[in-house]
Amino acid sequence: MGKGTSMINGLNKEDVTVPMSKVFLVNMTEAQSSFLKRALEDDDYQVVASVNEANDLVNKVDQSGAEIVVLCLDSPNAFVLEQLTELNACSPKPVIMFAEYDAPSVIKQVVASGVSAYVVAEIHPHRIRSTISVAVIRFKEQQTLLTELKNAQTQLADRKLVDRAKGLLMEHQGLTEDQAYKKLRKMSMDKGKNLASVAESVVDILSL
Repeated sequence: MGKGTSMINGLNKEDVTVPMSKVFLVNMTEAQSSFLKRALEDDDYQVVASVNEANDLVNKVDQSGAEIVVLCLDSPNAFVLEQLTELNACSPKPVIMFAEYDAPSVIKQVVASGVSAYVVAEIHPHRIRSTISVAVIRFKEQQTLLTELKNAQTQLADRKLVDRAKGLLMEHQGLTEDQAYKKLRKMSMDKGKNLASVAESVVDILSL
């Protein structure tokens, strides 16, 4: 076996994905406070921070270096959901919410705020790891889909921009579509910029 390479169950070490393990715990129920923290640690999660309120969540989670956010509360309220929505927008993380009481009226808001798993009623220690694992997988799949969607939207916007620039070159300089495209490509190479950036500059200048 080559130097610097180790094997785990027949796999190269570098091929093994290190699971998320750093948890930011928001424990808003006194009864479950020490129980949940202990249960997480028993399952080999590292609780890097534990707070009893959800204010300034984005900054606190980022500063802690947490990879997962776990909340334990009676039921989600507007303030908590607002904090989670901000976290999802600024620094998305897998979020697992354990609630004492069901709240059907806010289920849609819970999902929209970025919660990956919403568990109601008693917390079962032996189910915590599987609950978090499924939430993490769901979170990663959703992030992949969002990235693909964003890339597709960007590519579509870039194509429209290039088409607009070609049209303006054809109109102002009497070029054919092929000539206009080749001119954009040449400008792109000469300036060391991507085609969309050059097209944007052409549109800005010729639209005046």
